[in-house]
Amino acid sequence: MQLTWFGHGSYRIEYENKVIYLDPYAGEQAWYDKPANLVLISKNEYDHWNRALLNRIVVDGTHIFGPASVAREIYGCRAFNAGDDVAFDDGTNIRATQAVYKGEDGLGWLITIGKRTIYYAGDTSPLPFMQNIKADIVIIPVGGTSTMSSRDAIRVVQKITPRIAIPASYGALSGTMDDAELFREAISPTYTTVLLLQPNKEVAI
Repeated sequence: MQLTWFGHGSYRIEYENKVIYLDPYAGEQAWYDKPANLVLISKNEYDHWNRALLNRIVVDGTHIFGPASVAREIYGCRAFNAGDDVAFDDGTNIRATQAVYKGEDGLGWLITIGKRTIYYAGDTSPLPFMQNIKADIVIIPVGGTSTMSSRDAIRVVQKITPRIAIPASYGALSGTMDDAELFREAISPTYTTVLLLQPNKEVAI
């Protein structure tokens, strides 16, 4: 399985000739060069999806999932509420999770591919349900402007104890590299490996 970070909260997951995009917003248009099987959008804000990028990656057969506010804006997008899930024929399962920051509701995503589960938290504060999440890989915000802070993220990841943790939402619109480094320094001595990704550089997860 391969993961590419485009900056901010934008990612691409590739596995078995399948492509999933998460919050396609950041980075250069040329980086979005692979047609999507699935696009997951966590929130109806300018820094979570970009119509020009969607036009590059959406093809016949692409599924788009997001909260109702996103579905009203994007033709063909299926509206999800926290707790909704869908299973694909290839065994991939998608479940929407709660994501709340200062009263603004969005979604996170639990993405199960084979025996591995990725938790993409979205823009959120720490929430009680997170301590019960079972995930191999956690992508979690650390910026602290419209999301939890790095210290909040540390506490959440210490409860989930994933194999890999990836800080998100820093270095662009919110947060700094210092936030990501603080997160790495606190988590690295534990069971969990922290990956600080470089934009448009693919890594195996």
